Amino acid sequence: MGYLNNASVTVDAILTTKGREILSKGGNMADGTVGLNIKYFALGDDEVNYDLWNPANPLGSDYYGIIIENMPVLEASPIPEQNLKSKLLTLTKDTKTLAFLTNIQQQTLNNTNNKQFTLTPSVSNGNNNTLGYNVSYDKRYLRFIGGTPALSNQTISTSAIGDSVTSPSNTDIITRTGLTFRFEVVVPATLPAGTTTVNTQIIVEGNELGGRSSVPVNITYTIAIQGA
Repeated sequence: MGYLNNASVTVDAILTTKGREILSKGGNMADGTVGLNIKYFALGDDEVNYDLWNPANPLGSDYYGIIIENMPVLEASPIPEQNLKSKLLTLTKDTKTLAFLTNIQQQTLNNTNNKQFTLTPSVSNGNNNTLGYNVSYDKRYLRFIGGTPALSNQTISTSAIGDSVTSPSNTDIITRTGLTFRFEVVVPATLPAGTTTVNTQIIVEGNELGGRSSVPVNITYTIAIQGA
């Protein structure tokens, strides 16, 4: 990631990692259509520090935001977790409090008798009824196994975007509300025999009113020792 020359560049649009993958395959989508078929885009202001707004500037109101206007602009990144953490939203003028996610609690799991859990995000100060949520998780340790309503009634897309705890490996985009997300523990083939603890997370993000939170997930693996 670097800086753009914001004196000349006004728009820096790139494909995500998943978009590049589709393009490399000739633009063939999973549903059989050809082309990237872009339907949505998002705007963000991650690099803007609004604390630099200075109504005490002696040059007058035209210069209150002069420092902000001259801040360097970050170039776009193909990895969603590295940008657009502060998405711009369209809200009514009487909005006084931004939405935040609730029902986001830490989970403690294992691979024996506590392998599954259900995540039911909700949002304060409004709802995400139209666009639902983005849910990102690390597929090395967790598997998305469904929810309510049934998956056949949902619009879900899965994108491979990485392979680390800090960059979850799958993003499921649900475009309907009232949906719960059910996960199951995955046992990596590379785990040694004995007891191993893994700390990972699930990132939940509202697509309409915003709200972003992470669910800490602690998994204790007990792998039998051969011959024991």
